[in-house]
Amino acid sequence: ILPVLRRIAETYGKPALVVSREFASVLDGVSYGALVFAAAETRPDDVVAVVLNKQILLVFGEKSIEPWQNVGAANFPFERVPGTMIERGLLAPHATAKADNTVFFFGENRVFYRLDGLVPIRASTHAIEDAWRRYTTVTDAHCFAYSWNGHEFIVLTFPIEGHSWELDVATGFWHERESWDINNRSLGRWRGNCSVSVYGKILIGDAFSGKIGVLSASTYDEFDTVVPMIAVSPPVHQDRKNVFTQHFEMDIESGVGITSGQGSDPQVMLRYSKDGGVTWSDRQLWRSMGAKGAYRTRMRWPSMGSSREWVWE
Repeated sequence: ILPVLRRIAETYGKPALVVSREFASVLDGVSYGALVFAAAETRPDDVVAVVLNKQILLVFGEKSIEPWQNVGAANFPFERVPGTMIERGLLAPHATAKADNTVFFFGENRVFYRLDGLVPIRASTHAIEDAWRRYTTVTDAHCFAYSWNGHEFIVLTFPIEGHSWELDVATGFWHERESWDINNRSLGRWRGNCSVSVYGKILIGDAFSGKIGVLSASTYDEFDTVVPMIAVSPPVHQDRKNVFTQHFEMDIESGVGITSGQGSDPQVMLRYSKDGGVTWSDRQLWRSMGAKGAYRTRMRWPSMGSSREWVWE
């Protein structure tokens, strides 16, 4: 670019834009001049990722996060925000996401955080963190965020381990996401790999086929595969006394679905545990949620018996 600018100046006899050699070298993405880079200063460690949030450049290291800002300096425009440093690191390069006007990240201690200003606040639970600590490989973890029905969700996926966890930012609740193949075999993780909001739709990239899908409230499959959903109750007990259950009733929106094919007669299968979730019943107690339009369908399972610690799934 410098020779071209010189020729323009020589031809027209007018001043041309002066570009320093240091800046020109930055543009090629290969070589960097001595004045066009910076290093971690307060707690030097390897940089894992950088995220821009509210005009603050967050430099994520393995053990710390440094906020930087644009001060408009001639040679290098960024400098560290004085007196600030976050004593938390980033475990995986792609394990950050922006949602709810802030940044979420997977910390070096296998805890998921959200930034409140420049203060990391725990967003995961101890039970979920215990599951993460059992994973052998976590450095491939990655995140993405999307909005749906007024809720913002953040998906944290561990590809090698085959698990996907999703946080509902509005409620603070977590759940697992799992997809199945055409042979009704679990893929372990959710097949959603990334998202983008465009043309009034939420597009999801498929990790297994490379296809692009659209999130829809009226579609009951993922790329022609079934979508099973599992809900587990917390343990129900009363001072370790026997709790007699005359019947179990599930409060659910009934009479929904489609007129034919998969989803025309939605089914729910119940199983239960009488020892807090250690062992489970073998019986598959099926009930219909009601075909489309059967809005008054009730889902009841009678004669459940007694237990000191019930769990229903």
